[in-house]
Amino acid sequence: MQTSSPTLLEKQQRFSQSLLWQLQRNFYNQQGIQAWNSGVLPHYATSNPTIAYAYAKVILAYLRDHLQNHTLDPSHPLYILELGAGCGRFAFYCLRYLQRHLPLLGASLPPVVYVMSDFTQSNLDYWQHHGHLKPFLEAGILDFSVVDATAIDSLYLAHSGQRISATSLKNPLIAIANYFFDCIPQDVFVIEGGKLHESLVTLTTSHPTPDLETPDLIDSLDITFIDQETTSNYYNDPHFNAILANYQTTLTDTTLLFPSTALKCLRQLHQLAQGRLLLLSADQGYNRFEDLRDGLHPRLNPHGQSFSMMVNFHAIGQYTQHLGGTWLTTPHYRPSFTINAFLFSDLEQSLAQTQEAYNEHILTGGPDDFLAFNQGLDSHYDALSLSQLLAYLRLSHWDFIIFWSAFPSLMGKLKDAPKVLYPDILTAVQQVWLNYFPIQEEFDLAFLLGTVLYTLGYFPEALEYWQQSRQLYGEDPSTLFNMAMCHYRLHQLELAIDFIQQTLALDPDFEGAKAKYLEWQAELMQQAHTA
Repeated sequence: MQTSSPTLLEKQQRFSQSLLWQLQRNFYNQQGIQAWNSGVLPHYATSNPTIAYAYAKVILAYLRDHLQNHTLDPSHPLYILELGAGCGRFAFYCLRYLQRHLPLLGASLPPVVYVMSDFTQSNLDYWQHHGHLKPFLEAGILDFSVVDATAIDSLYLAHSGQRISATSLKNPLIAIANYFFDCIPQDVFVIEGGKLHESLVTLTTSHPTPDLETPDLIDSLDITFIDQETTSNYYNDPHFNAILANYQTTLTDTTLLFPSTALKCLRQLHQLAQGRLLLLSADQGYNRFEDLRDGLHPRLNPHGQSFSMMVNFHAIGQYTQHLGGTWLTTPHYRPSFTINAFLFSDLEQSLAQTQEAYNEHILTGGPDDFLAFNQGLDSHYDALSLSQLLAYLRLSHWDFIIFWSAFPSLMGKLKDAPKVLYPDILTAVQQVWLNYFPIQEEFDLAFLLGTVLYTLGYFPEALEYWQQSRQLYGEDPSTLFNMAMCHYRLHQLELAIDFIQQTLALDPDFEGAKAKYLEWQAELMQQAHTA
Protein backbone atom coordinates (compact mmCIF):
# COMPACT_ATOMS: atom_id res chain seq x y z
CA MET A 1 0.00 0.00 0.00
CA GLN A 2 1.47 3.36 -1.03
CA THR A 3 1.46 6.12 1.56
CA SER A 4 1.51 9.79 0.64
CA SER A 5 4.62 11.78 1.50
CA PRO A 6 4.36 14.60 4.06
CA THR A 7 3.42 18.05 2.81
CA LEU A 8 6.11 20.67 3.40
CA LEU A 9 4.71 23.89 4.90
CA GLU A 10 7.93 25.75 5.60
CA LYS A 11 11.61 24.92 5.58
CA GLN A 12 14.32 26.23 7.90
CA GLN A 13 12.38 29.28 8.98
CA ARG A 14 13.38 31.63 11.79
CA PHE A 15 11.29 30.41 14.69
CA SER A 16 9.71 33.80 15.50
CA GLN A 17 8.51 34.00 11.89
CA SER A 18 7.16 30.46 11.75
CA LEU A 19 3.68 29.60 10.53
CA LEU A 20 3.10 28.15 14.00
CA TRP A 21 2.35 31.59 15.38
CA GLN A 22 -0.26 32.32 12.72
CA LEU A 23 -1.98 29.03 13.53
CA GLN A 24 -1.93 30.14 17.15
CA ARG A 25 -3.63 33.43 16.24
CA ASN A 26 -6.21 31.54 14.17
CA PHE A 27 -7.10 29.49 17.24
CA TYR A 28 -7.69 32.57 19.41
CA ASN A 29 -9.62 34.31 16.66
CA GLN A 30 -11.95 31.37 16.10
CA GLN A 31 -12.42 30.24 19.70
CA GLY A 32 -12.96 33.56 21.44
CA ILE A 33 -14.20 33.15 25.02
CA GLN A 34 -14.77 29.42 24.47
CA ALA A 35 -11.02 28.91 24.73
CA TRP A 36 -11.37 29.76 28.42
CA ASN A 37 -14.80 28.55 29.48
CA SER A 38 -14.20 25.13 27.93
CA GLY A 39 -11.10 24.63 30.07
CA VAL A 40 -8.80 24.38 27.03
CA LEU A 41 -6.62 27.29 28.15
CA PRO A 42 -5.26 27.20 31.71
CA HIS A 43 -5.83 30.56 33.34
CA TYR A 44 -6.51 30.09 37.06
CA ALA A 45 -2.93 30.94 38.11
CA THR A 46 -3.27 34.46 36.70
CA SER A 47 -7.03 34.91 37.11
CA ASN A 48 -7.67 34.52 40.81
CA PRO A 49 -8.37 37.08 43.55
CA THR A 50 -5.01 36.54 45.29
CA ILE A 51 -2.84 37.62 42.35
CA ALA A 52 -5.18 40.50 41.50
CA TYR A 53 -4.97 41.70 45.12
CA ALA A 54 -1.16 41.56 45.03
CA TYR A 55 -0.98 43.46 41.73
CA ALA A 56 -3.40 46.09 43.02
CA LYS A 57 -1.20 46.60 46.08
CA VAL A 58 1.85 47.18 43.87
CA ILE A 59 -0.10 49.52 41.57
CA LEU A 60 -1.36 51.58 44.51
CA ALA A 61 2.19 51.85 45.87
CA TYR A 62 3.42 52.96 42.43
CA LEU A 63 0.79 55.69 42.40
CA ARG A 64 1.76 56.78 45.91
CA ASP A 65 5.41 57.04 44.83
CA HIS A 66 4.44 59.42 42.03
CA LEU A 67 1.99 61.39 44.17
CA GLN A 68 4.71 61.85 46.75
CA ASN A 69 7.02 63.24 44.06
CA HIS A 70 4.28 65.39 42.45
CA THR A 71 4.86 63.86 39.02
CA LEU A 72 1.25 63.14 38.06
CA ASP A 73 -0.91 65.42 35.94
CA PRO A 74 -4.39 65.35 37.54
CA SER A 75 -5.97 66.80 34.38
CA HIS A 76 -5.10 63.73 32.27
CA PRO A 77 -6.00 60.06 32.82
CA LEU A 78 -3.55 57.49 34.07
CA TYR A 79 -3.93 54.25 32.14
CA ILE A 80 -3.53 50.65 33.27
CA LEU A 81 -3.18 48.49 30.16
CA GLU A 82 -3.79 44.75 30.45
CA LEU A 83 -2.34 42.91 27.47
CA GLY A 84 -4.19 39.75 26.48
CA ALA A 85 -6.95 40.19 29.08
CA GLY A 86 -8.39 36.80 28.11
CA CYS A 87 -11.61 35.84 29.83
CA GLY A 88 -11.64 39.07 31.87
CA ARG A 89 -11.48 37.60 35.35
CA PHE A 90 -8.22 39.22 36.39
CA ALA A 91 -9.48 42.64 35.30
CA PHE A 92 -12.70 42.15 37.28
CA TYR A 93 -10.86 41.24 40.48
CA CYS A 94 -8.29 44.01 40.10
CA LEU A 95 -10.93 46.63 39.31
CA ARG A 96 -13.01 45.66 42.34
CA TYR A 97 -10.05 46.22 44.61
CA LEU A 98 -8.81 49.39 42.93
CA GLN A 99 -12.26 50.97 42.88
CA ARG A 100 -12.43 50.67 46.67
CA HIS A 101 -8.94 51.99 47.34
CA LEU A 102 -8.14 54.61 44.69
CA PRO A 103 -10.27 57.30 46.41
CA LEU A 104 -8.07 56.93 49.50
CA LEU A 105 -5.10 58.34 47.56
CA GLY A 106 -6.58 61.82 47.54
CA ALA A 107 -7.99 64.42 45.18
CA SER A 108 -4.68 65.02 43.38
CA LEU A 109 -4.81 61.54 41.83
CA PRO A 110 -5.62 61.66 38.09
CA PRO A 111 -8.60 59.69 36.76
CA VAL A 112 -7.49 56.06 36.49
CA VAL A 113 -8.68 54.08 33.46
CA TYR A 114 -8.15 50.33 33.21
CA VAL A 115 -7.84 49.22 29.56
CA MET A 116 -8.59 45.58 28.75
CA SER A 117 -6.98 44.59 25.46
CA ASP A 118 -6.56 41.71 23.07
CA PHE A 119 -5.71 41.34 19.40
CA THR A 120 -9.01 39.70 18.56
CA GLN A 121 -12.20 41.77 18.36
CA SER A 122 -14.44 38.93 19.55
CA ASN A 123 -13.01 39.13 23.07
CA LEU A 124 -13.66 42.89 23.18
CA ASP A 125 -17.24 42.27 22.09
CA TYR A 126 -17.65 39.77 24.93
CA TRP A 127 -16.26 42.13 27.59
CA GLN A 128 -18.30 45.09 26.37
CA HIS A 129 -21.53 43.16 26.89
CA HIS A 130 -20.59 41.47 30.18
CA GLY A 131 -22.91 42.58 32.96
CA HIS A 132 -20.24 42.34 35.67
CA LEU A 133 -18.01 44.85 33.84
CA LYS A 134 -20.81 47.32 33.10
CA PRO A 135 -20.58 49.17 36.48
CA PHE A 136 -16.88 49.89 35.90
CA LEU A 137 -17.61 51.09 32.39
CA GLU A 138 -20.35 53.40 33.66
CA ALA A 139 -18.03 54.71 36.37
CA GLY A 140 -15.50 55.71 33.71
CA ILE A 141 -12.68 53.53 35.01
CA LEU A 142 -12.79 50.87 32.27
CA ASP A 143 -12.21 50.88 28.54
CA PHE A 144 -11.20 48.43 25.82
CA SER A 145 -8.67 48.35 23.02
CA VAL A 146 -7.58 46.05 20.20
CA VAL A 147 -3.83 45.67 20.72
CA ASP A 148 -1.30 43.58 18.86
CA ALA A 149 1.90 42.74 20.75
CA THR A 150 3.99 43.70 17.73
CA ALA A 151 2.46 47.17 17.26
CA ILE A 152 1.82 49.24 20.39
CA ASP A 153 2.84 52.67 19.16
CA SER A 154 -0.63 53.95 20.05
CA LEU A 155 -3.90 52.73 21.56
CA TYR A 156 -7.44 53.41 20.41
CA LEU A 157 -10.01 53.17 23.21
CA ALA A 158 -13.20 51.60 21.92
CA HIS A 159 -15.58 53.10 24.51
CA SER A 160 -14.32 56.66 24.92
CA GLY A 161 -13.02 57.01 21.36
CA GLN A 162 -9.73 58.44 22.66
CA ARG A 163 -6.40 57.66 21.00
CA ILE A 164 -3.37 57.35 23.27
CA SER A 165 0.08 58.09 21.89
CA ALA A 166 3.46 59.10 23.27
CA THR A 167 2.58 62.75 22.70
CA SER A 168 -0.85 62.58 24.34
CA LEU A 169 0.13 60.42 27.32
CA LYS A 170 0.87 62.80 30.18
CA ASN A 171 1.12 60.32 33.04
CA PRO A 172 3.12 57.10 33.60
CA LEU A 173 1.78 53.91 32.04
CA ILE A 174 1.06 50.74 34.00
CA ALA A 175 1.00 47.54 31.94
CA ILE A 176 0.02 43.99 32.89
CA ALA A 177 1.06 40.94 30.86
CA ASN A 178 -0.13 37.70 32.46
CA TYR A 179 0.15 34.46 30.49
CA PHE A 180 0.97 36.70 27.54
CA PHE A 181 4.65 36.40 26.68
CA ASP A 182 4.39 32.59 26.64
CA CYS A 183 2.17 32.61 23.54
CA ILE A 184 3.81 35.26 21.33
CA PRO A 185 6.72 34.61 18.92
CA GLN A 186 10.19 33.79 20.22
CA ASP A 187 13.51 32.81 18.67
CA VAL A 188 15.64 29.78 19.45
CA PHE A 189 19.43 29.64 19.62
CA VAL A 190 21.91 26.89 20.38
CA ILE A 191 25.27 27.57 22.01
CA GLU A 192 27.96 24.95 21.52
CA GLY A 193 31.60 25.42 22.40
CA GLY A 194 31.27 29.18 22.45
CA LYS A 195 29.64 29.28 19.02
CA LEU A 196 26.16 30.61 18.44
CA HIS A 197 23.65 28.88 16.17
CA GLU A 198 20.16 29.95 15.21
CA SER A 199 17.71 27.07 15.38
CA LEU A 200 15.54 27.07 12.27
CA VAL A 201 12.22 25.25 12.13
CA THR A 202 10.80 23.02 9.43
CA LEU A 203 7.11 22.12 9.41
CA THR A 204 5.47 19.25 7.57
CA THR A 205 1.96 17.85 7.78
CA SER A 206 0.30 14.58 6.90
CA HIS A 207 -2.55 16.49 5.22
CA PRO A 208 -2.09 16.44 1.43
CA THR A 209 -4.05 19.70 1.02
CA PRO A 210 -3.72 21.52 4.34
CA ASP A 211 -6.01 24.43 5.21
CA LEU A 212 -3.78 27.09 6.73
CA GLU A 213 -6.78 28.90 8.21
CA THR A 214 -7.85 26.09 10.52
CA PRO A 215 -6.17 25.69 13.92
CA ASP A 216 -6.74 21.92 13.69
CA LEU A 217 -3.77 21.78 11.36
CA ILE A 218 -1.47 22.13 14.35
CA ASP A 219 -2.38 18.60 15.51
CA SER A 220 -0.92 17.08 12.36
CA LEU A 221 2.39 18.96 12.31
CA ASP A 222 5.81 17.40 12.45
CA ILE A 223 8.23 19.98 13.83
CA THR A 224 12.01 19.66 13.32
CA PHE A 225 14.89 22.03 13.98
CA ILE A 226 18.11 22.57 12.06
CA ASP A 227 20.91 24.55 13.70
CA GLN A 228 22.83 27.03 11.59
CA GLU A 229 25.84 28.99 12.82
CA THR A 230 25.31 32.73 13.19
CA THR A 231 26.66 35.70 15.14
CA SER A 232 25.32 37.71 18.04
CA ASN A 233 24.94 40.65 15.64
CA TYR A 234 21.55 39.17 14.83
CA TYR A 235 18.95 41.84 15.53
CA ASN A 236 18.51 45.49 14.59
CA ASP A 237 18.43 46.46 18.26
CA PRO A 238 21.94 46.63 19.77
CA HIS A 239 20.57 45.84 23.23
CA PHE A 240 19.15 42.55 21.96
CA ASN A 241 22.53 41.73 20.46
CA ALA A 242 24.38 42.64 23.64
CA ILE A 243 22.22 40.24 25.66
CA LEU A 244 22.74 37.52 23.05
CA ALA A 245 26.51 38.09 23.02
CA ASN A 246 26.62 37.83 26.81
CA TYR A 247 24.81 34.49 26.67
CA GLN A 248 27.26 33.29 24.03
CA THR A 249 30.26 33.99 26.27
CA THR A 250 28.78 32.92 29.62
CA LEU A 251 26.78 29.81 28.68
CA THR A 252 28.40 26.60 27.47
CA ASP A 253 26.29 23.97 25.69
CA THR A 254 22.62 24.84 25.83
CA THR A 255 19.51 25.68 23.83
CA LEU A 256 18.23 29.15 24.52
CA LEU A 257 14.78 30.67 24.08
CA PHE A 258 15.11 34.35 23.20
CA PRO A 259 11.93 36.43 23.74
CA SER A 260 12.42 38.75 20.77
CA THR A 261 8.74 39.75 20.44
CA ALA A 262 8.40 40.29 24.20
CA LEU A 263 11.44 42.58 24.09
CA LYS A 264 9.96 44.53 21.17
CA CYS A 265 6.70 44.80 23.10
CA LEU A 266 8.56 46.16 26.13
CA ARG A 267 10.48 48.61 23.93
CA GLN A 268 7.23 49.93 22.45
CA LEU A 269 5.59 50.27 25.87
CA HIS A 270 8.68 52.11 27.10
CA GLN A 271 8.50 54.50 24.14
CA LEU A 272 4.74 55.00 24.50
CA ALA A 273 5.18 55.83 28.19
CA GLN A 274 8.17 58.08 27.47
CA GLY A 275 10.28 56.15 29.94
CA ARG A 276 7.73 56.12 32.79
CA LEU A 277 6.45 52.57 32.96
CA LEU A 278 5.54 49.80 35.38
CA LEU A 279 5.13 46.38 33.76
CA LEU A 280 3.89 43.45 35.84
CA SER A 281 4.06 39.99 34.29
CA ALA A 282 3.26 36.50 35.56
CA ASP A 283 4.01 33.49 33.39
CA GLN A 284 5.75 30.18 33.07
CA GLY A 285 9.42 30.90 32.58
CA TYR A 286 13.00 31.27 33.69
CA ASN A 287 14.14 34.23 35.74
CA ARG A 288 17.49 32.90 37.04
CA PHE A 289 20.64 32.69 34.95
CA GLU A 290 21.38 29.17 36.19
CA ASP A 291 18.03 27.97 34.76
CA LEU A 292 19.33 28.74 31.25
CA ARG A 293 22.11 26.17 31.46
CA ASP A 294 21.69 22.73 29.88
CA GLY A 295 18.55 23.76 28.03
CA LEU A 296 16.94 21.33 25.58
CA HIS A 297 15.21 22.18 22.32
CA PRO A 298 12.00 24.09 23.00
CA ARG A 299 8.86 22.25 23.96
CA LEU A 300 5.44 23.40 22.84
CA ASN A 301 2.96 22.94 25.67
CA PRO A 302 -0.31 22.03 23.93
CA HIS A 303 -3.66 23.58 24.87
CA GLY A 304 -6.14 22.16 22.41
CA GLN A 305 -5.12 23.54 19.02
CA SER A 306 -2.94 26.18 20.63
CA PHE A 307 0.30 26.08 22.58
CA SER A 308 2.46 28.01 25.00
CA MET A 309 6.19 28.09 25.72
CA MET A 310 8.48 28.96 28.58
CA VAL A 311 9.53 32.62 28.78
CA ASN A 312 13.11 33.77 29.22
CA PHE A 313 12.40 36.44 31.85
CA HIS A 314 16.12 36.71 32.49
CA ALA A 315 16.55 38.25 29.03
CA ILE A 316 13.61 40.63 29.63
CA GLY A 317 15.20 41.64 32.92
CA GLN A 318 18.56 42.24 31.23
CA TYR A 319 16.88 44.37 28.57
CA THR A 320 15.12 46.38 31.29
CA GLN A 321 18.47 47.13 32.88
CA HIS A 322 19.95 48.09 29.48
CA LEU A 323 17.19 50.69 29.19
CA GLY A 324 17.99 52.05 32.65
CA GLY A 325 15.13 50.36 34.44
CA THR A 326 14.86 48.13 37.51
CA TRP A 327 13.93 44.46 37.38
CA LEU A 328 12.21 42.90 40.39
CA THR A 329 11.88 39.12 40.41
CA THR A 330 11.42 36.17 42.73
CA PRO A 331 14.75 34.38 43.33
CA HIS A 332 13.23 31.09 44.45
CA TYR A 333 12.98 28.26 41.94
CA ARG A 334 9.53 27.80 40.44
CA PRO A 335 9.73 27.42 36.65
CA SER A 336 6.04 26.80 36.22
CA PHE A 337 5.14 30.26 37.49
CA THR A 338 7.11 33.43 38.12
CA ILE A 339 6.01 37.02 38.74
CA ASN A 340 8.21 39.91 37.60
CA ALA A 341 8.06 43.70 37.77
CA PHE A 342 9.91 45.99 35.38
CA LEU A 343 10.20 49.60 36.54
CA PHE A 344 11.17 52.67 34.53
CA SER A 345 11.08 56.13 36.03
CA ASP A 346 12.42 59.65 35.69
CA LEU A 347 12.15 60.25 39.42
CA GLU A 348 15.28 61.39 41.19
CA GLN A 349 14.33 59.14 44.07
CA SER A 350 13.76 55.43 43.60
CA LEU A 351 10.26 53.96 43.56
CA ALA A 352 10.72 52.85 47.15
CA GLN A 353 7.07 52.18 47.97
CA THR A 354 6.61 50.19 44.76
CA GLN A 355 9.60 48.02 45.52
CA GLU A 356 8.46 47.49 49.09
CA ALA A 357 4.97 46.50 47.93
CA TYR A 358 6.50 43.99 45.51
CA ASN A 359 8.61 42.54 48.32
CA GLU A 360 5.66 42.33 50.70
CA HIS A 361 2.89 41.10 48.41
CA ILE A 362 4.72 39.13 45.70
CA LEU A 363 8.21 38.17 46.83
CA THR A 364 7.27 36.87 50.28
CA GLY A 365 4.17 34.73 50.60
CA GLY A 366 2.93 35.98 47.25
CA PRO A 367 0.54 34.56 44.65
CA ASP A 368 3.01 31.91 43.48
CA ASP A 369 3.42 30.63 47.04
CA PHE A 370 -0.34 30.65 47.53
CA LEU A 371 -0.77 28.75 44.27
CA ALA A 372 1.76 26.10 45.32
CA PHE A 373 0.07 25.74 48.71
CA ASN A 374 -3.37 25.53 47.13
CA GLN A 375 -2.24 22.78 44.75
CA GLY A 376 -1.03 20.74 47.73
CA LEU A 377 -4.14 21.33 49.82
CA ASP A 378 -6.67 20.73 47.05
CA SER A 379 -7.04 16.99 47.69
CA HIS A 380 -7.04 17.31 51.49
CA TYR A 381 -10.07 19.49 52.23
CA ASP A 382 -11.68 16.62 54.15
CA ALA A 383 -8.90 16.92 56.73
CA LEU A 384 -9.86 20.53 57.51
CA SER A 385 -12.49 21.51 60.02
CA LEU A 386 -15.37 23.74 58.98
CA SER A 387 -13.72 26.71 60.71
CA GLN A 388 -10.49 26.00 58.83
CA LEU A 389 -12.31 25.82 55.49
CA LEU A 390 -13.92 29.18 56.18
CA ALA A 391 -10.55 30.62 57.19
CA TYR A 392 -9.01 29.37 53.96
CA LEU A 393 -11.77 31.00 51.92
CA ARG A 394 -11.06 34.30 53.67
CA LEU A 395 -7.32 33.94 53.02
CA SER A 396 -8.07 33.32 49.33
CA HIS A 397 -10.06 36.57 49.11
CA TRP A 398 -13.22 34.51 48.57
CA ASP A 399 -11.94 32.51 45.63
CA PHE A 400 -14.89 30.72 43.99
CA ILE A 401 -12.62 28.02 42.54
CA ILE A 402 -11.51 27.08 46.05
CA PHE A 403 -15.13 27.08 47.21
CA TRP A 404 -16.10 24.85 44.28
CA SER A 405 -13.22 22.44 44.95
CA ALA A 406 -14.00 22.31 48.68
CA PHE A 407 -17.79 22.04 48.19
CA PRO A 408 -18.09 18.25 48.79
CA SER A 409 -16.04 18.53 51.99
CA LEU A 410 -18.00 21.58 53.08
CA MET A 411 -21.35 19.85 52.58
CA GLY A 412 -20.15 16.85 54.58
CA LYS A 413 -19.51 19.11 57.56
CA LEU A 414 -22.71 21.18 57.47
CA LYS A 415 -24.99 18.70 59.23
CA ASP A 416 -22.84 18.93 62.36
CA ALA A 417 -22.06 22.65 62.01
CA PRO A 418 -22.57 24.62 65.23
CA LYS A 419 -25.16 27.37 64.83
CA VAL A 420 -22.61 29.94 65.90
CA LEU A 421 -20.90 29.38 62.51
CA TYR A 422 -24.08 29.86 60.45
CA PRO A 423 -23.57 33.64 60.00
CA ASP A 424 -19.97 33.04 58.93
CA ILE A 425 -21.09 30.49 56.34
CA LEU A 426 -23.75 32.89 55.06
CA THR A 427 -21.08 35.62 54.75
CA ALA A 428 -18.78 33.22 52.89
CA VAL A 429 -21.52 32.36 50.40
CA GLN A 430 -22.33 36.04 49.82
CA GLN A 431 -18.69 37.08 49.40
CA VAL A 432 -17.86 34.20 47.05
CA TRP A 433 -20.79 35.21 44.86
CA LEU A 434 -19.79 38.89 44.85
CA ASN A 435 -16.31 37.85 43.74
CA TYR A 436 -17.55 35.60 40.94
CA PHE A 437 -17.06 36.56 37.30
CA PRO A 438 -19.08 34.11 35.17
CA ILE A 439 -17.74 33.05 31.78
CA GLN A 440 -20.38 30.40 31.04
CA GLU A 441 -18.49 27.47 32.53
CA GLU A 442 -20.19 24.12 32.76
CA PHE A 443 -20.35 24.09 36.58
CA ASP A 444 -23.11 26.11 38.19
CA LEU A 445 -21.75 28.04 41.18
CA ALA A 446 -25.08 29.65 42.08
CA PHE A 447 -26.69 26.20 42.40
CA LEU A 448 -23.98 25.10 44.86
CA LEU A 449 -24.29 28.29 46.91
CA GLY A 450 -28.05 27.84 47.12
CA THR A 451 -27.57 24.24 48.23
CA VAL A 452 -25.36 25.33 51.13
CA LEU A 453 -27.90 27.90 52.31
CA TYR A 454 -30.86 25.50 51.99
CA THR A 455 -29.01 22.96 54.13
CA LEU A 456 -28.63 25.60 56.87
CA GLY A 457 -32.26 26.75 56.64
CA TYR A 458 -31.60 30.06 54.88
CA PHE A 459 -34.53 29.47 52.53
CA PRO A 460 -35.18 32.97 51.12
CA GLU A 461 -31.47 33.41 50.46
CA ALA A 462 -31.22 29.98 48.82
CA LEU A 463 -34.07 30.94 46.49
CA GLU A 464 -32.12 34.02 45.36
CA TYR A 465 -29.12 31.94 44.30
CA TRP A 466 -31.23 29.33 42.55
CA GLN A 467 -32.93 32.15 40.66
CA GLN A 468 -29.44 33.31 39.61
CA SER A 469 -28.77 29.76 38.45
CA ARG A 470 -31.87 29.86 36.24
CA GLN A 471 -30.79 33.15 34.70
CA LEU A 472 -27.29 31.91 33.90
CA TYR A 473 -27.98 28.31 32.93
CA GLY A 474 -31.66 28.14 32.06
CA GLU A 475 -34.35 25.89 33.48
CA ASP A 476 -33.19 22.69 35.17
CA PRO A 477 -35.40 20.12 36.94
CA SER A 478 -33.10 19.89 39.98
CA THR A 479 -33.07 23.66 40.44
CA LEU A 480 -36.83 23.93 40.11
CA PHE A 481 -37.37 21.03 42.52
CA ASN A 482 -35.10 22.65 45.09
CA MET A 483 -36.98 25.92 44.73
CA ALA A 484 -40.22 24.03 45.30
CA MET A 485 -38.79 22.57 48.49
CA CYS A 486 -37.75 26.06 49.65
CA HIS A 487 -41.24 27.46 49.10
CA TYR A 488 -42.71 24.53 50.99
CA ARG A 489 -40.39 25.13 53.94
CA LEU A 490 -41.48 28.77 53.85
CA HIS A 491 -45.14 27.59 54.09
CA GLN A 492 -45.86 28.78 50.55
CA LEU A 493 -47.70 25.65 49.45
CA GLU A 494 -49.24 26.95 46.23
CA LEU A 495 -45.88 28.30 45.03
CA ALA A 496 -44.27 24.98 45.95
CA ILE A 497 -46.82 23.09 43.85
CA ASP A 498 -46.31 25.50 40.95
CA PHE A 499 -42.55 24.80 40.94
CA ILE A 500 -43.15 21.06 41.20
CA GLN A 501 -45.37 21.29 38.12
CA GLN A 502 -42.60 23.15 36.29
CA THR A 503 -40.19 20.43 37.37
CA LEU A 504 -42.37 17.66 36.03
CA ALA A 505 -42.95 19.56 32.78
CA LEU A 506 -39.21 19.36 32.17
CA ASP A 507 -38.73 15.84 33.58
CA PRO A 508 -41.95 13.77 33.85
CA ASP A 509 -39.98 10.85 35.33
CA PHE A 510 -38.57 12.82 38.28
CA GLU A 511 -39.68 10.41 41.04
CA GLY A 512 -39.09 12.75 43.96
CA ALA A 513 -41.09 15.49 42.26
CA LYS A 514 -43.98 13.14 41.46
CA ALA A 515 -44.14 12.02 45.09
CA LYS A 516 -44.07 15.58 46.41
CA TYR A 517 -46.72 16.68 43.91
CA LEU A 518 -49.17 14.03 45.14
CA GLU A 519 -48.33 14.73 48.78
CA TRP A 520 -48.72 18.49 48.46
CA GLN A 521 -51.90 18.31 46.39
CA ALA A 522 -53.43 16.23 49.14
CA GLU A 523 -52.23 18.76 51.71
CA LEU A 524 -53.70 21.63 49.68
CA MET A 525 -57.04 19.83 49.47
CA GLN A 526 -56.97 19.21 53.22
CA GLN A 527 -56.36 22.90 53.84
CA ALA A 528 -59.26 23.81 51.58
CA HIS A 529 -61.51 21.32 53.35
CA THR A 530 -60.48 22.60 56.78
CA ALA A 531 -61.09 26.19 55.74
